[in-house]
Amino acid sequence: MPSQSARATTAKEAAFRVAYPNSSPRAVKLIALDDASASAIGRLVRANPRRTAFLPPSPSAGTSPDTAGTVGSIKAQLNEFLGRTKSLVAEIDPADLIVLVATAGEEVPLAPVIGEACKARGVPVTALILDQDGVPDSSLATTLARLRPYASMLVVARGEDYIEEMLAALRV
Repeated sequence: MPSQSARATTAKEAAFRVAYPNSSPRAVKLIALDDASASAIGRLVRANPRRTAFLPPSPSAGTSPDTAGTVGSIKAQLNEFLGRTKSLVAEIDPADLIVLVATAGEEVPLAPVIGEACKARGVPVTALILDQDGVPDSSLATTLARLRPYASMLVVARGEDYIEEMLAALRV
């Protein structure tokens, strides 16, 4: 009597096999949360064009110092924030995994917006924190605490090479 493996390789059994790949490719989006991580993500995307990234503008982009504090600038900042939020949500919608990349000790003001949008859409979040030499542990702990509520997996990366390996492990 032939084994199950031998039976499965017969021409008769092969007729029942599905003729397309097991699953569709993952839709993973890399999102930088600060300027240093944006440059790291830019290098990683250039190294592997299959990767897609969203580099949101910094919160201070587009605001001029001479109008700071005026009602007009507050409205402009609010419109800019709403525009960034809409573009973030548009980036999250087709993704089945979001990878946030932040630098230890940097502010991550968009993390709550992205985290809540992902939670509302059921998209899991992985956060990678790029730990650079000379950053105090307290700064690293602050960044960890800001990302922890939103990430199902939180990893401290000791360099860009580690981020590259982590993305490969996630099939990104």
